[in-house]
Amino acid sequence: MPDYRRHRIPGGTYFFTVNLLERRSDLLIRHIALLRTAVRTVRRAHPFHIDAWVVLPDHLHCIWTLPPGDADYSSRWRAIKIRFAKAIPATEYRSHVRRTKGERGIWQRRFWEHTIRDEDDYATHMNYVHINPLKHNLVKQVADWPYSTFHRYVALGLYLEDWAAEPVDLQAGEPRGSELNAYWRKALRFSALRVLSYTGATLRIKGSLMAENQDDQETITDWAEVIVSLPPGHTVRATNVMQESRNGYWELNKPEIEIHCRRCKRQNFFDCFSSNFQPTKDSEIDEGFMKYLCRNCQKETKYYAFLGYRAKNSPAGQHDAHVTKVGEWPPFGKRVPEHLADLMRNHWALFFKGWQSQQLGMGIASFTYYRRVLDNMKDELLDQLVRAAQMSKISPDVTTPIVAAKQERGFTKAIDKIRPILPPILYIGGNNPLQLLYDALSDGVHNLTDEECLERADHIIVVLRHLADRLDHINKDHSEVAKAMGKLFPKSKNDSGAV
Repeated sequence: MPDYRRHRIPGGTYFFTVNLLERRSDLLIRHIALLRTAVRTVRRAHPFHIDAWVVLPDHLHCIWTLPPGDADYSSRWRAIKIRFAKAIPATEYRSHVRRTKGERGIWQRRFWEHTIRDEDDYATHMNYVHINPLKHNLVKQVADWPYSTFHRYVALGLYLEDWAAEPVDLQAGEPRGSELNAYWRKALRFSALRVLSYTGATLRIKGSLMAENQDDQETITDWAEVIVSLPPGHTVRATNVMQESRNGYWELNKPEIEIHCRRCKRQNFFDCFSSNFQPTKDSEIDEGFMKYLCRNCQKETKYYAFLGYRAKNSPAGQHDAHVTKVGEWPPFGKRVPEHLADLMRNHWALFFKGWQSQQLGMGIASFTYYRRVLDNMKDELLDQLVRAAQMSKISPDVTTPIVAAKQERGFTKAIDKIRPILPPILYIGGNNPLQLLYDALSDGVHNLTDEECLERADHIIVVLRHLADRLDHINKDHSEVAKAMGKLFPKSKNDSGAV
């Protein structure tokens, strides 16, 4: 009898290949719901983290990370195989040996296991798992295969949807002689390492979530507010996360949410069309997704990823939960107003980093980004004000003040130079908007706390939004007046010089 020796590292990460006995069968995808149930049931009794998983018609590949101090993956696989086999009618062919031993003829007796050694090894096997349907010519692109964790990582922004558009043979999985193309290995490794970073963060959150002092956690009454407004990486106690169904079971409350639809280009209501998040136990952390669809266009989607478990002291008839938002896609944050986005179009990369930092409550980061943006766009902003002054006809000469302002190194002196030509509509409560921006930026970041920087960042956005809206208003007024004048007083042939 062969001696199978397994490499076991407690709390380690492992790659597995598990095959059906009949390699031309499609049993696994034909009964995918039963396989999911078997895995879910075993995970509840013997937890492990799923880093990656792909199910093919006759075999599967996956990567697991076991809990600290635990290296018993064999018992888990045995339980999964047994539960799946018991759920399938016994119609398969069985050899005399299997019938004698009372064994089913579904699974091969053994499985392939490989211990993940380092980041490169993790990246190679992560990509191998997700590219496998393409490798077996089951689809034309990875995103077309439905039974894969690839879609989870696309939703989190860790893989691109068109990832691995060209076929590549990865040197991973079962031992074989093929070599990996060096260029593709470098290109694909980046996505897999992003998953590694996400997985590590998820496991750290799980490890710390149960240990936190729950009395110190903020309570947010509205579960919909948690879904929409809670920044990724934050943990809160949310009320009414679960609701009692008609048959007496607790199920996830799936409220409608109102967010911006990129396709409709306005605020719309979104409805949850899919979810596997079920924080029903107070001693076990559940992980899952909520997927929302725009009620209007029926095309725009929004994905949320959560970790959570039931709060022990929930009031009678109410199901509270301690919830951590792991991520969302499209990324978290309010939409940048259209006029402000147009004003910042030439400095979008830095501005949007500041905007995202502000939404996440990172004051120093947002203040620093905004300061860099305004330093870079000083002359451009002055040019915008010149055009507004010309359209408003405040002063017959706008060139002299603006040239003088651009020559000034100091922002304060530049503001003084252009003060006479600024249209009154641009003022905020009688204050020059550029003076307000200068006042917000006057103190160095080293002299301010994070909370003070966040407050300054909020003030900067208020002023910039006002300025962008007023500039757009002036431009529209000028365009409408010019259009009306053109219709009221069209040029005649005599005006054009005809005799």
